[in-house]
Amino acid sequence: MVFLRRGRLLILLFIFLSAVLLRFLYFPDNTYFGFDQARDAFAVREILSGHFKITGPPTATGIFHHGVLYYYLFAPLYFFSGGDPVAVSLFLRVLNAAGIFLLFLIV
Repeated sequence: MVFLRRGRLLILLFIFLSAVLLRFLYFPDNTYFGFDQARDAFAVREILSGHFKITGPPTATGIFHHGVLYYYLFAPLYFFSGGDPVAVSLFLRVLNAAGIFLLFLIV
C-alpha cells in the first residue's frame, strides 16, 4: 500500500484517536435513547427471540425501508450486554470515528 506511508498513517491514527477521545469525552452521560433507538431495540429483541426480520426500519415516507443489516449488527451487542443501550452507543461511537479511514481512502 503505497498511499499509506508511515507519516500519513501516524497522522490518520492521531486523528482517529482524537476523534475517539472527543466522542467519549462525556460518555455515558450524553447517551441518547429516543424513539428510533427504542424501535430498533424492540426489533433486535424480536430477532433474539427467534422472529427474524427481512425488512429494516421504515423511512420518513413509510413506503420504503432501510436495510435489515442494521438490526443484525446490533443483535450481538444487545445480547451480550443484556439489552443495555450503552453498549450499542459505544460501538457506534467507535464505528463513527473509524469513518476517518474510509474518507481517507475515498479521497
